[in-house]
Amino acid sequence: MGASNFWGLIVGVRRREANVCLAASLIVVLIVSTVIGSLAGLSLGGWLAPVLLAVIAGFLGTIAAGIVRNRLLIDVWGSAGMKDAGTPAIVVTYAAVASLAGSLAADRIALLIGAMFGLLRRCSSFLSRGEVPVSRVLVVSPRQRASAR
Repeated sequence: MGASNFWGLIVGVRRREANVCLAASLIVVLIVSTVIGSLAGLSLGGWLAPVLLAVIAGFLGTIAAGIVRNRLLIDVWGSAGMKDAGTPAIVVTYAAVASLAGSLAADRIALLIGAMFGLLRRCSSFLSRGEVPVSRVLVVSPRQRASAR
């Protein structure tokens, strides 16, 4: 086995370790942020407006995920023999700021979906009652209109 093959094998093993480390870290961060955000939303749900609740829950979930990533996972990967420098504090700060915008957007999208569902339900009730003739709702060709007269 030549020297280049040996070092290529070592680099390949380290890349696989890094990919496993990254994938596991992302799964842990996703689970932690979801659980903490959900618990914050459940505990503060009756006291705050929905917009403020979404912002606070998203912010707390992001900060908790950053703390778990930089404290717990660094120790776990270190005990497994893998080096992990963690996420820089500035990245966690940017993620927290982005979570504010994401939470506000999620609240607006939820309101929009609710409004669209209400409109769809109202239209379906009109059609089921027969208040709007189905022939006027469907697209009819000019030839079919002429033969219907």
